[in-house]
Amino acid sequence: MSDSDNDDDGAFVVNVDEHSNGTADNNGGADGRSSINALPTNEELKVANAIIRNIISREVKGQLIKRDHFNEVYQQYSDAKRTKFDIMFQFVQDILKNVYGLQLVHVADKVIATSSRGKRAKVSSNNSKKSSNSNNDANSANGAKNSVYSRTFCLVNTLPSEARNVLGEIWQEEANQKIPNGRNEDDQQYFLPKYKQTVTAGSNSELIKSGILLLVVSVIVLSENRISETELLKQLKKFGLSESVIEKNSSLNMTTVELLSEFVKRDYLEREGQASDFVDYTLGRRLSAEFEPKSLYEFISNLYGEGFDLDVQAKTMNSIERSFGVQIEIPSAPSEQSQVDRRREGQQEEGQDEEEEEEEGQEEEEEEEE
Repeated sequence: MSDSDNDDDGAFVVNVDEHSNGTADNNGGADGRSSINALPTNEELKVANAIIRNIISREVKGQLIKRDHFNEVYQQYSDAKRTKFDIMFQFVQDILKNVYGLQLVHVADKVIATSSRGKRAKVSSNNSKKSSNSNNDANSANGAKNSVYSRTFCLVNTLPSEARNVLGEIWQEEANQKIPNGRNEDDQQYFLPKYKQTVTAGSNSELIKSGILLLVVSVIVLSENRISETELLKQLKKFGLSESVIEKNSSLNMTTVELLSEFVKRDYLEREGQASDFVDYTLGRRLSAEFEPKSLYEFISNLYGEGFDLDVQAKTMNSIERSFGVQIEIPSAPSEQSQVDRRREGQQEEGQDEEEEEEEGQEEEEEEEE
C-alpha cells in the first residue's frame, strides 16, 4: 500500500520492519501515547484483549485478519484513540506471543489471476524470502519486511516443535473426549462432530482437512506450482480420495472438489478457470506465511519413503524453491549433497530452457493478438 492510501489521521498505520514487530510511525498527539516503553494501561489492555478475541474468532473460522477488523474494535473505545494504533498493535502482538504462543504475520496482497494458461503462477505478489533454518519469529519478521502498511494478516504458531507436539496431543485428546457424536468406530461418519460449534477450537474433521491440505500442497509443489484439476484429483485418488463430484468423503461429509473449494476460500490455494477440464490450481498467498519450506520437504521425504532417491530429492528442492521463492539447504553427507546439487543444476537448466520457450510462445501469442 502506498503512502497515499493511509488513513487521514495516520493513527491506524501498522509499521513493521525486519528488526521489530511494530514501531510507532508517528510521534503522537499532545495527549496521546507515543512510546511503547511503558506498560499498557488497563484501558489499553481491555482494547488489546477485545482485538485478540476478534482475531482468534476469525482464525478458528479459517478467515484472514484484515486491518479493518482491528479498526472496528479500536473505534469502540474512545479512550483508546489516545494511543496510536501501531503501539496498540504491538501490545496485541506481545500478548499473542507471550500468552498464546502465536503471532500475526503479514499476508501479501492477492494476485489477480492471469488468463494466460501457460504462464507460471507465484504464491503471492510479495513473496517472502525466508531462510530454510529460520524459526517462526524470523519468518514473521521476513514476512512483514516488505509491507510497512500491512492490511492483511494471519496467525502463525511461534512455539518450538516440542511444545507443539505436546499441545497437539493434549488438543487431540480433549477433542476426542469433548465432542461426543453418538457414533461408534464402525460408523462411516465416526469422525464428524455432532455440532458445528463445540467447546473446543476444532474437531477431528479439522485434523483430517489439515492432513489433506498438506498432501494437496505437496502434489502442487511437485508439479511446479501449477496443476490441472483433473490431474490433481487423479493424484489424490492414489491416497484414497474420490475423484467423483458427487461422492462425499464420509469423514468430512463433502466431496474432494468441495474440499478444494474450501482451501481456495481460505486462501491456501488459488484456482483459475471455470470448466473442470480447464481449471488449474496454484499455491495461495497464505501458504508462504504459514508453511515452512523445510518442513514441507521433510513431509514429502516421508511421503516417498525409500523411493526418495537423489533425483526426487533434487526435483523436490527445486520445486519448493520455485514455488516459495526461497532457498533451502537440507543437511546430508557431503558426497550425497554434491550428487543432489549436480542433479539440481541439471534440472534447473532444463527448467530455464522450458521457461524461455514458454515466454517466447507467450510473446508470439501476444503479437498475433495485436
